[in-house]
Amino acid sequence: MKDYNDYRILKYQYKIISENMEEYLWKKMNEKETKWAVQLTLEGVNESSESKTEAFWNIFFIDSQTQNKIEKILNKYKIEYEITDLTESFLSNFNKLPKKFMERLNEELQENLSTDEILDKIIDHGVKSLNVFENYYLENKTN
Repeated sequence: MKDYNDYRILKYQYKIISENMEEYLWKKMNEKETKWAVQLTLEGVNESSESKTEAFWNIFFIDSQTQNKIEKILNKYKIEYEITDLTESFLSNFNKLPKKFMERLNEELQENLSTDEILDKIIDHGVKSLNVFENYYLENKTN
């Protein structure tokens, strides 16, 4: 069972529109940064805004190490952003997140969590030991 205690759902809201993101970030990143960002985009649980005329945003399901790497790149290239942590409100607001993001998150949790292991954790450490993603997984398994 994967440990999601260090994971967060973070929304990065940028001060630029999506069509300018390529000019301000993607064209400036070195090869190693570009490969890492592409891998994160293709393999990670994330979603990006689709509007070309509104401020660009990303939503990521990431651990603190990945968060630090994202912010290091954004700061290096002077991309202004604000972060909203959606983790704590996730259980009551998951239906407000983008559909593709939720599909990817559900796949991730299905692959890496199990009801038996979560129940063992409850027996060993109590219900309060569960993180928000384990709670979500259990609630959706029983509904």
